[in-house]
Amino acid sequence: MAGPDTSLHREIAQLSAKLDLLQTDVGEIKRAMREGEREAADSRRHLHEAVGGLGERMVLAERNIEVLEHAVGVIRPFADELERWKQRGIGAAFVLTFLGGLVGAGLTAFWSKLVAVLPLPRGWT
Repeated sequence: MAGPDTSLHREIAQLSAKLDLLQTDVGEIKRAMREGEREAADSRRHLHEAVGGLGERMVLAERNIEVLEHAVGVIRPFADELERWKQRGIGAAFVLTFLGGLVGAGLTAFWSKLVAVLPLPRGWT
């Protein structure tokens, strides 16, 4: 009967070794899962912090937009008035240029008639 007992002890020892290996694998799996859960928690925490900061930045941007809209509303009448004066200046420059051309043409015509009527010495024409 020593043979079957030895065989039984050997099988029990093999099963015990396999059980030890399974326990080691389960322990490593648990450790890996805990590590993964910890990393996921850290990642979620960072994500929540980023989203919270984004909300604060959005509120700040909305306030800045309101301030800019108010400033544009205050400046717009002045800018419109400047634009009207610019257009008037361009129109005035055009009229002055036209009048200058008329005066130049009139003076040239007057000078040519004056020279034709007056007896001037040679070389003055």
